[in-house]
Amino acid sequence: MAGLKILFVSSEVYPLAKTGGLADVAGTLPKALAEDNNDVRIVMPRYKRITKWDKVETDFGVPMHKYMETAIVKTTKLPPENKVPVYMIDSYKYFDRGDLYGYADDAERFIFFSRAVVEMLKAINWKPDVIHCNDWQTALIPTYLRTIYKHDPFFKGIGLVFTIHNMQYQGVTGADDFRFTDLPQELMHHERLEFYGALNLMKGGIIYADVVNTVSEEYAKEIQTPEYGYKLDGLLRAFSYKLTGVINGLDYSIWDPAKD
Repeated sequence: MAGLKILFVSSEVYPLAKTGGLADVAGTLPKALAEDNNDVRIVMPRYKRITKWDKVETDFGVPMHKYMETAIVKTTKLPPENKVPVYMIDSYKYFDRGDLYGYADDAERFIFFSRAVVEMLKAINWKPDVIHCNDWQTALIPTYLRTIYKHDPFFKGIGLVFTIHNMQYQGVTGADDFRFTDLPQELMHHERLEFYGALNLMKGGIIYADVVNTVSEEYAKEIQTPEYGYKLDGLLRAFSYKLTGVINGLDYSIWDPAKD
């Protein structure tokens, strides 16, 4: 029986690029899903520290306000098994830097990445059944697919999952950065992406994904409270019908109790 076609989108993937636990999940969950007879592929940025890839797949323009920025798609396989395909979005302007994050234009960088992921699917002519997005860096993907791409037949029927790994980091940036999204101006509203006069990218993932999950049932409850919701607890309570918690598993090829 054929499985699902799943695109796993993450800003970091172990062992290619890592700053925290998100990379561990992104480097292990896709392998487990692939072993269950699913066609799983990963997409991430091609950071400067990633110096090897198999080939250049394609390139295309990504609308960024008044300009088109070029995205180059390079491919590799997820080490060490080298079975799960990895697409890497390359941009000299946005990702040819020493660190993954910590730049004044981080919001612009990941607005570009999110739009590039959507455009990449048409460029490579591969339509997943499910797109699994992770944290604020990918939260605009559901937003794009449910707004300016919603009438495009290519994207019809794709399920959208958004996972919150860390509620504290929401991709909050100046309202001026909204122009880079090319989204309709009405989305810069407190019931959509506006956040106390700023732009909050994570809100897009919460509002527009079909399913929102986080790292445990307990954390899913906690982030609906003022103490742990970081001012998005009200939004999460409003969408609690699609919010759940799934405990992270272990990759026993890495964390083997018999070898510890």
